[in-house]
Amino acid sequence: MQIFKQIDCFNINMKFWKVLGIYPYRNIKFIHNLYSKMFLLLFIIFYDILLTVNFYFLPSQLDAFIEEMIFYFTEISVTTKVLTFLFFRKNIRKILEVLESSIFEPVSDNGIKILNDAKKFNIVYWKIVAVVSYTSNLSHIISFFITHVILENVAEFPICSYNFLPMEIKERFIYPLYLYQSIGIHFHMLANLNIDTFFLGLMILVIAQLDILNEKLSSLTDIPKNVTCENNVHRDQYENNIIKSFNQAIVHYDELYKFCSLIQDTFNITLLFQFGMASSIICVCLFRFTLSCLLSKAIYSCDWTPRSRKFKSSLRLFVERTNRPISITGGKMFTLSLLTFSSIMNSAYSFFTLLRNLQARESKK
Repeated sequence: MQIFKQIDCFNINMKFWKVLGIYPYRNIKFIHNLYSKMFLLLFIIFYDILLTVNFYFLPSQLDAFIEEMIFYFTEISVTTKVLTFLFFRKNIRKILEVLESSIFEPVSDNGIKILNDAKKFNIVYWKIVAVVSYTSNLSHIISFFITHVILENVAEFPICSYNFLPMEIKERFIYPLYLYQSIGIHFHMLANLNIDTFFLGLMILVIAQLDILNEKLSSLTDIPKNVTCENNVHRDQYENNIIKSFNQAIVHYDELYKFCSLIQDTFNITLLFQFGMASSIICVCLFRFTLSCLLSKAIYSCDWTPRSRKFKSSLRLFVERTNRPISITGGKMFTLSLLTFSSIMNSAYSFFTLLRNLQARESKK
């Protein structure tokens, strides 16, 4: 029987892991090993050190601080993913080996179809995320050329302002610094793309294994045509086959549980930082919208008392308008806020409880 390879859908990820210096297997040449260390030192460690140092030299302006913080949180998230691949190489290799083990091999045509569909989904999903990521990254980088070269305006670096450098140094080395930041953010984008899609791909393959296990259990007691109540020999053999199949299903489930535990042990810190940094970015962005509430107080800071009646009337209208803060809505239905998030979590748990109750009722019938 031909071995069904599940990790084929991660071939493109593995190619980029080699480029990014995080390839988990050690059967690589000395030159590539040296390249990996130099690459990680230059574009991960040193890159993040510069971003961190820049915080101490930021001007005391909230807008400038928030702008830099959004990119910083994103880079920290990427760094944790890269460090996960570096410090948990053995776990990554074991995850790939377990996927190719005999226990996860499909034994039926439907099982092969389920896994093929899962692999196709992973490949298509990688392509979609790659297109979006490349488009977003290139548009962000090209904006420097449009601003500085074509429009001849004062351009800003795409990622970090490097406020710790004197202005004359930044002006003299503007293109090398721009090139360094652009290459760095491009490689960070590739790390995000090929680690995130790998983790999601693992989840999709786990779901596929659960579907296969569900099929095994649901058809466990299907009676063959040659088994009848009068034929005791076939009946006993049938019962033995059921017990054997059930034991195999239990082993399958146990191995799947261990596999999920292995994934959790490998990526738990990464997921913590991923959700933490994403929440922080959303929080920072929402905070900028709350600044609109302060505009009604800011207008009173000007010397408005000796102004004309027309100015004062406009001022009153403006204050009334700013009392309704700027907000973001989803589908023109709900406001993006902490209250909405809490409501969504409550609704999700309520639906989960409802589905569990319906499942329990169906199992009793």
